[in-house]
Amino acid sequence: MADACSKLSSVSSIRVVLLAGVGLVGGSAAADGGCPDGMASVGGRFCIDRWEASLVLVDDQGHELGPHSPFEVATGDVEVAARTRPGVHPQAHVSARVAARACERAGKRLCSKDEWLAACRGRQPTRYPYGVKHRPGYCNDDGVSPIGILRGARAGGLDYAALNDKRLNQVPGSLARTGTFNRCQNEYGVSDMVGNLHEWTAEGGGVFRGGFYLDTRSLGEGCDYNTHGHDLDYRDYSTGFRCCADP
Repeated sequence: MADACSKLSSVSSIRVVLLAGVGLVGGSAAADGGCPDGMASVGGRFCIDRWEASLVLVDDQGHELGPHSPFEVATGDVEVAARTRPGVHPQAHVSARVAARACERAGKRLCSKDEWLAACRGRQPTRYPYGVKHRPGYCNDDGVSPIGILRGARAGGLDYAALNDKRLNQVPGSLARTGTFNRCQNEYGVSDMVGNLHEWTAEGGGVFRGGFYLDTRSLGEGCDYNTHGHDLDYRDYSTGFRCCADP
């Protein structure tokens, strides 16, 4: 009986440690390294959005006017601010330039390469947020091709407009709501850094990282996936972002 109680106590202690390491949704800023709500502390060095960013429309004073559709192009013709929320479709069709401005409007910034990689790899760095090897179904990295479904044999030679068709990420099995793949995170409690949407970073040369729901392996695996050489105004149905900030 004493041994059984001892084992139960040990299991309970492990669960408490694990939950504390993940950083539960809704935790206070003081409990998460001084980070704002919706952000996770990475070793006390910086804060990062727990979920891929969505956008809201704001006025000249930064007051929120309403949501921006995640399926519509974020053109930069209207002022938007970044938000990080669970259970919503994150903003796609966004350029690096608009993403950086949206982070600034939220009092944050686009993450640097080193910040992004540190948050993705975890305290004990691994190739995927959840471990060393790829695990099917852990992240949204094996979705359906909405272009193939909507355009079929006409999918070749797509132009800019076709890649920003608002119907694409509304096809079932494509873009997932933030946090849906709840095993796609590490002990920092940051979700979807691999798969779902590419994420712009503040690197020069137009870089987005992490892959998206159709590919997280062709240009580096998992956290190492990166795409270079895009114009800062480039956007398509796969491009998203998240923000970082100082504690």
